[in-house]
Amino acid sequence: MYIPRKLRREWTAGLALAAALFLTAGSAEAVAGQPRLVMAEKIFAAGPVPAGSVVSHDFILENTGQADLEIIQVVPGCGCTVADFDRLIPPGGQGRITLKVEFYAEWAGRHLNQATLVETNDPENQYVTLTVSADVQPAEVRAD
Repeated sequence: MYIPRKLRREWTAGLALAAALFLTAGSAEAVAGQPRLVMAEKIFAAGPVPAGSVVSHDFILENTGQADLEIIQVVPGCGCTVADFDRLIPPGGQGRITLKVEFYAEWAGRHLNQATLVETNDPENQYVTLTVSADVQPAEVRAD
């Protein structure tokens, strides 16, 4: 079927405009009904800690979106870290991820960053890394 060049250009421009309007309307609707993760802090610096001690820290999460924020999984990068967390945060609500990190005695004299990966259902922040850092100090030797 032959379509004159002028009609092809007009038809193509009209189709492109219609597609752009459709995509824009669809994405605005989708964003309006999505969760939105906001965190004031992603890194906690514990400073100097004695070797063999456990550092615990609460990371606070906010959901500023329009749908429930789901924490799908929290994956520590090391067996020295244990995570406890709120799995579902409603729109306008707050939740927490508590990381407990044991800084082993063999790490004395070193600066360590223990990272933990967080997976959420927020399409803008699907993966977030939380870090607990410390300067591990040698344990005191007691003379009894």
